[in-house]
Amino acid sequence: NTGDTTLNKIAQSGECALYEYKYPLPIGFAVENDFDTEEFLEYRPFHNQNELFTAMTGIDKPLFRTSTKMGASAQGGSVTGSNGSFRFTATTETITLSFRIDCETDGLYYVYPRIYGTNYVTINWGGGKTLFASKHSQAAALPAGYHNAGDTIFVTCSIDGDGAQHNAIMEYAVMDTEVFDEGYAKLSAGGMTEVTYTDTTVSGKVNAAEDTLLYTSIPYESGWRAYLDGELVEVDAYADAFVSINVPAGEHTVRFEYTPAGFNLGLAVSIVCISLCALSGWLYSRIKEKQEDEPPLDPVSEE
Repeated sequence: NTGDTTLNKIAQSGECALYEYKYPLPIGFAVENDFDTEEFLEYRPFHNQNELFTAMTGIDKPLFRTSTKMGASAQGGSVTGSNGSFRFTATTETITLSFRIDCETDGLYYVYPRIYGTNYVTINWGGGKTLFASKHSQAAALPAGYHNAGDTIFVTCSIDGDGAQHNAIMEYAVMDTEVFDEGYAKLSAGGMTEVTYTDTTVSGKVNAAEDTLLYTSIPYESGWRAYLDGELVEVDAYADAFVSINVPAGEHTVRFEYTPAGFNLGLAVSIVCISLCALSGWLYSRIKEKQEDEPPLDPVSEE
């Protein structure tokens, strides 16, 4: 039981549970502004999420409130530092770093361990209950569950030791559920409806209250084309990553079609090859017909 208020449990089998997410968004929805990826900061996922949230919703409130207030300890080595910035040295083949987070507010918690050489991360809480345990070699924000003020979260990282001193950066954040609900209501209100799919198309309707940018969760590739009310329109890459188009106020039909890169060239080459084969066959048949129509040669008499 994660206590995650964004999930509904719909099935249970032994120790495995199936959850349904309570806040789905359609494949396309209206957003306030385009997003400049120059606003992204390397190794700052919560900052980046806040910037993206504000750009999409127009709500100038932080979705995630971050903190680096925590303690750290080590087994198989030593660790020093504070406020989310630490240095550690392994004295054995494997060093285990443990970070203790004392929850000060109720909410959904996320952690971001960026630690040299990490190969396994475990998140425990509430008397040793394991919420997350996985091989984890790349820095990423990880869910730490819903917690009440006074709870304690332990994040444990297993690291291969090499005797050298390395950096360990740890940050955590609490999601503001009221801001999240406000943003969700705004985005879902401008979503695509009556959506249909094929292998290469996505179609639907959109009702825009004003001129807007229609964002989709379709990864951008040059093969995508978009039609608004049957007319071809320009496709943009939102945040350099997702297909989006400009939509004027009012009700519209939208259709996205994908043609794989090189498809037209391949089709043209195939048509040329088929044409050449057909031409070769036709020439062969004509030559054979002429040969059959020619009279046989008279035998040469010998004297």
